[in-house]
This record gives sequence, structure tokens and C-alpha cells, in this order.
Amino acid sequence: MKRYLPFLCGLLLAACSSEFEEEAGAVRGGRAVELTGVSGSSTRTSAGAVDGAAIPFLWSADDRIWVNGVQSAEAGTAGAAASFGFSELTGEAPYEVYYNMTGEGARAVVPSRQNQAAAGELQLGANGDFGYATTDAGGHFTLSHATSYIWFDPWSQEVDARLVSVSLATADRTIALCGTRTFDGGGFGAATGGEYAVTLSFGAEGVALPASGGDTRVFAAAVVYPVDCSATEVHVTYTFADGSVYTETRPGRKLEAGATYRLTSEITKRAGGALEIEAGEADGEPVCLKYGGSEVRSLTAEGWIPQVRTTAPARWTADLNIARRTLRVAPPAEYLEGQDLENTLRIESDGEPLFSQDYYVLDFTHPEGTFVLMEGNMTTENGSIVYFDQHMRYHERVYEEVNDNEIGNVLQDMYMIGGRIYFITQNGRTSSTGTTFNGDGRFVICDAHTMKRILARDMPFYAQVASSSGTRSTLCWPQHIVAVSPEKGYIQYSTSDMESHSGIRTVNLVSGVIATTDIPDTYGVFTKTGATKARMTVSRGKVFAGRGNSVIVIDSATDRVVREHTYPDRQVKDLAKGADGKIYAVFTGEFEIDGDLGYYGNVVWKSPAMIAAFDAEGEVVSEQTLPETVKLRTGTASPSVQLCASFRQPWLYFIGKTDFSATEAMRYNYETGQVDWDYITADIDGSHEGGSLIYGYMGVHPTTEQLWVGKSSYTNSRIHVYDVSRSDAVEYGSYYQKKASPAGVDFAYRFTEEWINR
Repeated sequence: MKRYLPFLCGLLLAACSSEFEEEAGAVRGGRAVELTGVSGSSTRTSAGAVDGAAIPFLWSADDRIWVNGVQSAEAGTAGAAASFGFSELTGEAPYEVYYNMTGEGARAVVPSRQNQAAAGELQLGANGDFGYATTDAGGHFTLSHATSYIWFDPWSQEVDARLVSVSLATADRTIALCGTRTFDGGGFGAATGGEYAVTLSFGAEGVALPASGGDTRVFAAAVVYPVDCSATEVHVTYTFADGSVYTETRPGRKLEAGATYRLTSEITKRAGGALEIEAGEADGEPVCLKYGGSEVRSLTAEGWIPQVRTTAPARWTADLNIARRTLRVAPPAEYLEGQDLENTLRIESDGEPLFSQDYYVLDFTHPEGTFVLMEGNMTTENGSIVYFDQHMRYHERVYEEVNDNEIGNVLQDMYMIGGRIYFITQNGRTSSTGTTFNGDGRFVICDAHTMKRILARDMPFYAQVASSSGTRSTLCWPQHIVAVSPEKGYIQYSTSDMESHSGIRTVNLVSGVIATTDIPDTYGVFTKTGATKARMTVSRGKVFAGRGNSVIVIDSATDRVVREHTYPDRQVKDLAKGADGKIYAVFTGEFEIDGDLGYYGNVVWKSPAMIAAFDAEGEVVSEQTLPETVKLRTGTASPSVQLCASFRQPWLYFIGKTDFSATEAMRYNYETGQVDWDYITADIDGSHEGGSLIYGYMGVHPTTEQLWVGKSSYTNSRIHVYDVSRSDAVEYGSYYQKKASPAGVDFAYRFTEEWINR
């Protein structure tokens, strides 16, 4: 937004007709400064009264000098000449002398924030003044100046407000007026921590402006490095105690070592001024910032800008720096209890609006946020986390950006509780073939707001698998996780011997230590008597899970199975909580094994598939038979059907075919019994780059009701979003992902108390 105020054209930046000069002891007159003693301790000169065009320097009583890396005692007296004592100093004259009150020896430090207590009382030494000399054999020296000086000469007959600071900034932000530099005898080296602006402050109360300029006094002065500003402009900005600002732009010039440059400014309100802040990349759209991050916008300003006020979001930083021509906006570095995730920044001048912008912080607890967990290829790469925020901004590699490492190989599942997110990966730091990928591990805890890693453990654990040749200790693959408190969770796993067995164990969410034994009645043969490789569901203090041909209910207080509902000759494929608060379980039809069930399932069907519904206590409330066309997978290679349920509508979405690699999904209305067969197909996708095979858990967004589906080619992937508010699904958009195999879509809302207790 742009608003115009009266402004005054800037005056030219001009040099004084003579430079600062200082010589041994008496800077004017060439009197000697005597060195006595050796070793010591620290400040620099003040300016005397203007005599014609020359500005003499006088030593201050607390000035010190450096010789051979040793600092002298204080001069003790002020004036044209001073003596500096050392308690111990090696070597003989002549000595190399440095005047340096802010650094050490030849290492100069010119601060970006400089101070002056009152008008005319210069503090050049404390503000980074730097001089050098070589003594004669008698210890006398003539000091030369290596820094440059800006003489501010403002005046006004209109402004009564007290001046609290004056700043000089170059339009070219690569120029370093201040910072740390080392003097090599002929000049300064490159700057460390250099900045393009210096600000001279007069304290909170400020100083009064004189009614006219003057040639016989120095109102204020700042120290800068000698730099060439002739190819750029400079901005001179005066800030007043009432929040008003006067600023002007002038041509730059080359600043020479030891030279003084006078800036005379009449501060006037009569011509007004202007302030304009640049628009963002998506003007009118909210701006997303990360915890600890910031946004910096450039601005233009000129003339008198009255009483600028910034209304920043609570606990955010909004630094409107007209002197530096920048606006910096930053959220807190960490989440603060009670803070708003979305805010508006407003800036006004004299009560009139100048700028308004909506901001939000990228916070992974937002109930409208969407996670897509990418497994990564189990033999070649680690997994990754993709996140879509509440404004549908696409954020890749959110874990890696915060933690400077990848999470682990074959990322499987997540759960959020108590301000933390718990991730599990199947293989942790190594691939299934033993290749080390150096991920963070099988069990990773992150701050739920920032994604910052709190704990990472590789957490290998084992099951005792019985076979005809005896019992062997077999590595386990963690696959799904839920939590019932910030201290306790449950992990479903299968064994790494081609998933011969599976079970469920408790895990300490604080230490990341998993139990060495299974919850009774959860361990057994994979797809037959062991826990199903499928998401578990937490609802009202109980954990619902699949096991072979049963749905089991675990009491979180006792870690015991308190309900089990078995359907002989079937398999339970998946569970999900519906919008009505019931738990829905999808079962295959009854079948007979044709020889060996095998990897892909060799069966003869005896009855159709079915869906059973359970109430909060785990009792069966309904059993609905699905059409004959719905035939579900039974082999060990595809133990689940990627089931998801709408949070608000009576729809279930899942794969309704026996195919190992399916490209179609159906939906089922549990209130009406309506079946939409092949509702999601590859034919409705705008792009097939990334693959067409439905991979991992689908999800329905809690507010938009859009269906999210991950698809893969096993080497890369694409995330599709569909409009399912109609009888025929329509693709809303899609997002390519170079990582392989989406493990599942998830939403922060699924982990809220509102949803868990529905």
C-alpha cells in the first residue's frame, strides 16, 4: 500500500573543506606523545572546537593505545598531549602503535550501533575510531587516522520532538561501513560481520535539534570505514522520540581514510514525505514463515513521515527500519503456548494505514495440515516427509530442512500427541540389504510444532520365531504406531524373514525403548494369527487393531486384549474410524486356500467381502455384505487395502480388487450401502509421471473433503488430490515427488482430542 506525505528534497552529501588531522601528542602542532613503561590495559579521542575549517582532536583521559599486542594504562589526563604507561613492554623503540578502543591491536571493530550521550559530546573512540603510528627512538609518535568520519549537522525551526538517532546507509548493501577488519599498515582487509548502515543513538530521551546549522560546532559524528560509495546513493535518516522520521537520499562519494564528511540537513515537515513497502511475491496472499525464519522486504522512503506505528502479531518481531530501507518480519524461534498461528501485521503513519499483510507460521499441528510420508526405495534411499499447510502450500523435505539429516529408510507411519510427533521407519539407518544410509533411525521423536528432532534411536528389536529347525531370534520391522498418552504407545511390527510373523508391543515414548515381549494374543503367523500389517485406531482410550481374521480391542490401562471378534475363513484387511464415531473394519470374503496361500494369495471364494462396525466399547453394531464384485487381497505381499474414512461424510475409500498392484479404488457409503466401483482410476489423472499404482494409505481432508491418493512407480511418486463431492471423481491437482512409494496420507486433525473422543 502506498501513501504520500509532504517531503523535502535531500541536500547534497559534501565533504568538509579540511580533514581531521592529529599528530603526536598534540594532533595540531605536532607535539610528541611520550611512551613510558610496558604492558597494560583501553578508548580514543574527542573533537575540539572548530577553528576555521579544521577540527582538532584532543586526547581523552581514559584513552589507551596498543603496542605489541599489549594495551597501555589510561592516559589519565585529557588534552592535546598524553602519556601512556606500560607496566612491561618487550622490545625497543621504534614501536608500532595502534589507537583502538573497540578491538585489539590491529584488529579494528567499527560497530553498527554507535552512541553519543549529548549534542556536541562526541564518543569516537567508543564508536570504533582507529589510528596508527610509528614512534621515534624517544617514544614519540604522530597518530594517523585509518577510519573516516561522518559529521551530522541537522537543524530545524519546525520540529520540537527530540532526536533519538541518526543513521547512514548505502543503497548498495554489499558495502561494509562497519564490522571487523584487520589493519595491515596500509589499509584494512575484508570485513567480517560488515553491514551497510550505521546508527548513532542519543539515548531514549534523545536530544533537541538546534534552530540553525553551525560551522563552529560538531553536533554529532559517527565512525565508518573508508569505502567507495561514489557509484551508489546513501540514505540519511533522523528518528524522533514521538515515532516520526525524516529521511533523505543523497548521491554517494568516496570516503577517504582520516577524512570528515559533513551532512547538513534542514529537518522540515512542510513538504511531507512518502513511504512504500514492496509487495510480496504473492501480493494479497498470506505469507508463510517458519519458526526461527524471517521475511525481509525492501522499502522506499523520503521526507517527513510522522509518527510511524507498527502493530505486530503477538510474540512476533516486526522491525520497520526506514534507515536501512527494510521491513523484517519474524515469528518466534519456537512455539509459545497460546500463540496464534495466523496473524495480521499493520503499519500506520499519523493514524493512517500504510501497510497490511497476513502472515502465518508453518506449524505442523494445524488441524488442516496434510502429511504425506514417503517410504523411499528400500534399497537405494531414505524416506522423507512432504507437508501441505492449511493454505495448500507444498513443503518438501520438511524434516531434512530442520534437522540437517534424513529420517531413515522406509518411513512407515506417524502419530502426534502431547506436542510431539513420533515417526517409525522400517529399516532405520541401513537398508534392507545392509547398506548404510545414515538416517536418524527406526524411532524418531520431533517437536510437533517445528519438526525439530528431539530423540532418534535405531531401536533394533527381535522376535523369537519358531520353526521346524528350532527357535531363532529374528529382527523386527516396525510398521505402524499409535499413542494413548505422551508416555505410552503401541507399535505393530512384522519379522524381517519375509514377514513370517507379526505382533504388537508397547513402546516408551519418552525413552524410545520398546518392550521385549508382545501384548498377549497379538503375536502369531502373519495374516493368520498375528497382528495385521495395518493402521491401528485409538478411540476413547482403547486401541483397535486387526489380527488375522479378528478385530481386537486393547485396553490401554492394562495392555490386554479385552475384546476380540473373529470371523473364520476371512482376513481383516484394514480399520478406520468413521464420521459417526464407529470403527469400521474391512474383511475379505470367506475363502479356502488353493494349495498354498502364498505371496499373492491363491484362494477359492466362498462368500462376499464384508464390513463390520464396532462401537466405542468394541461391540459389533453392524455387519454389511459387499457386492460380489468386491474381492480383496489375501496374499502376504498386500496385507492391507489402503482404507480411509471421511471425517464428515459416511464414505469409506479402499482398494476393492485382488490385484497386487492396483490402479483403481472404490468407495462405500456405510449409511446407504452405495458402492461406487472404480471410483478412482488412472484415466482421470492429468499426469502419470511418478506412476499410476495406488500406494499407501489414502486420506480425506478434514475440512475440504478432498481425497488424497499417493501413487508410485516404485522409483518415484505423485500425490493426487480429487474432488469427491460428486458421483464421478475429478482430479483437483497433483504433485510430483522424486522419492519412491508414499506410505500414507495423514492429517493433524486425526490426532486431536476432538476426533479421538468422537
